[in-house]
Amino acid sequence: MRLSITMKLILTSVTSLIIFGAIFVSCSNSSSNENSELDKIHVSATIFPIYDIARQITSENIEVHLLISPGESLHTFSPTPSKKKQIENSKIVFSIGNGIDSWVTEISTNKEKIITVDKNIILKKFNSFSEKHDQINGEYNPHYWLDPMNAKLIAKTIYDTFMKLDPTNSEVYNSRINAFIKELETLHIDLVEISESVHDKSFVTVHDSMPYLANRYNLMYVGSFEPTGAEEPTPQYLQKFTKIIKSKNVRAIFSEPQLSSEVLEPFIKDNNLTLAI
Repeated sequence: MRLSITMKLILTSVTSLIIFGAIFVSCSNSSSNENSELDKIHVSATIFPIYDIARQITSENIEVHLLISPGESLHTFSPTPSKKKQIENSKIVFSIGNGIDSWVTEISTNKEKIITVDKNIILKKFNSFSEKHDQINGEYNPHYWLDPMNAKLIAKTIYDTFMKLDPTNSEVYNSRINAFIKELETLHIDLVEISESVHDKSFVTVHDSMPYLANRYNLMYVGSFEPTGAEEPTPQYLQKFTKIIKSKNVRAIFSEPQLSSEVLEPFIKDNNLTLAI
């Protein structure tokens, strides 16, 4: 089914934000290889967006590693022995926190090396119609990285950490974080323009992942098919959610490449929705 023009604009804004990290990939690749692997400081990040921010502002002295590969689900990830070893071998591990990657704290023998990157970020609570989120993922929605302005704060937390680990390369970190923030601000301006035509178009997602993006760009995000994470919706929840969809005239539901749409098909058909990946 073809997306309407307005839904294409929403999709453009979402995908533009998700891939913003690719802008400066070349920065990290241009670093000198003078230091051997043994001399480098090794750090890790749980998810790709945090890893990508870190590698864009790092120097040749700090090697950044990714724990969860792109395409793997945060909510169902189970660390392998090699990933556990990677955590133990890292000087620092950057984490989203707030229940989404708590496994990294549970398996680490040194809790002090885990740095949650939500410093100075105003966190949002889960959807008000989700009844059981407090017992599952904690009180606050952890998808705060999908707001570019929050990405600036995440970058600052990573930058401060790098400055402590490797103060001799302060000029490199200063230069790279400034370039990164400049690109984020350009992206923000673009997304403001893109979103102007869809402020009144309601949409939903498979799980509660878009409140930060929607709030920043005044988008009509009205809820999620799954209450939280990978939790399957109850009949009672779906009944309430269907009422919201009808009352808000929702026409699109957004999913993700790693999620199966099979369970969504009856729901999509019953509510005459367009599925966007």
